[in-house]
Amino acid sequence: MLAVSTENLKVLSLGRNNLKSLAGLEQVAETLEQLWISYCLIEKLKGVSVLKKVKVLYMSNNKVKDWKEFDQLKDMTSLVELTFMGNPLHEKHEAEGGGPHMTHHKLPGYPNTCCWCPVCACVPRAPGRVSGRLVSGTDG
Repeated sequence: MLAVSTENLKVLSLGRNNLKSLAGLEQVAETLEQLWISYCLIEKLKGVSVLKKVKVLYMSNNKVKDWKEFDQLKDMTSLVELTFMGNPLHEKHEAEGGGPHMTHHKLPGYPNTCCWCPVCACVPRAPGRVSGRLVSGTDG
């Protein structure tokens, strides 16, 4: 059996592991700065709100379908980069003819995040970026 210490863990890459939930993140909440969970089966973001120090959240190609799941991100005050492409919510928005900034008015209160999307060539307004055509709640 391999014993692994998580006391200094900064990057946790769990992508492509068929994860369905984010339970148990409390163990790494004090140190984690990046969480990579792309290509899993995650539909609900319950549990992610404990990650107050996370700056980067890669969660593309999961199963998120509902805007209310973004409420779980509101306590992640250090978040500067979010990747969300390939989730049903993102695809539904594009199919309905939504513009390049799908969450412009849906994710208010994220002053540290900004737009970065190669499709519309937005210029970042903050140190990070949000891809998957998600932007902060600020105009500009």
